Amino acid sequence: MTLRSCLVLGSLLACGWTAVGRADDAQPVTLRYHFQPGQIVRYDVTMNDDYRIQIGAAVDSPYSHNHSSKHYEVKSVAPDGSAVLVLTIDAIQLEIFQNGGKIKYDSRNKETAKNEPVFLALEDLVGKPHLQLIISPRGAVSNYQPLVAKDQVPSDPATAAFDVLVALPEQPVKVGETWKEAFEAAVNLTGSEVKKQVKMQRHYTLTSHENGLATIEIKTKILTLLEDADEEMQLLRRTPCGTVVIDTQRGLLVSKTLTQNNEVTGFQNGASVITFKQLQEEKLLTEQAGVEAAPAR
Repeated sequence: MTLRSCLVLGSLLACGWTAVGRADDAQPVTLRYHFQPGQIVRYDVTMNDDYRIQIGAAVDSPYSHNHSSKHYEVKSVAPDGSAVLVLTIDAIQLEIFQNGGKIKYDSRNKETAKNEPVFLALEDLVGKPHLQLIISPRGAVSNYQPLVAKDQVPSDPATAAFDVLVALPEQPVKVGETWKEAFEAAVNLTGSEVKKQVKMQRHYTLTSHENGLATIEIKTKILTLLEDADEEMQLLRRTPCGTVVIDTQRGLLVSKTLTQNNEVTGFQNGASVITFKQLQEEKLLTEQAGVEAAPAR
């Protein structure tokens, strides 16, 4: 796969989703998501991926910047509060810079895909449901069903779940308290198609709870020892840190701000280093956050 294709796919996957009243910081809060049948929740997303690649004396600084809108629709809700969610990317604007050249894509302008075949995959994705999940009130995924080609969606439920909602603690928590989420990521062993399961962990801290808004800090760690630069490259984009804000009265994710600043050395023969920086900002479109009538089928 070319780097340009990787930049498109990374942007594609990125587009790429508890509950009490007002409480002061001293009181424990039960964090839960609330789902209602027919509910449609929309988000505005900005993601900037910036690379610096040095091989010997040659330096390149490719990037992929995108702005998108997405939503999830609640198809049904079980007695335990778990919901079937269907995810859709509504629109995307994408700009890629590589090898001194810049290309752009706008899903609202079909001509942009015709000019660059690398964008044709987006035409089959944008504006159509692409993933169905069953998610618990704590954000745990119990079912994962791609609705498009599998290479157009995250390959594992942990990534898909984190792209939609973050994991919430089982017990009530006070400000300053933490909880953890264990998951695994698969990487190919160097020179082989054999998969290696890498243990990873997300560490969450409730940093504030004011006026019905809970702010949660997120850190992601790789726990398994990686053997070489090839394995590190496969996880280059997998350790985001940042904050999310949850509306504890409505049980909605209000905003998400994540960053990454990762580096891998020796990924090619000779002196080589790649630096990856990412900024992802996701905001709830509040005027459309309530229950909406599901479109007629």
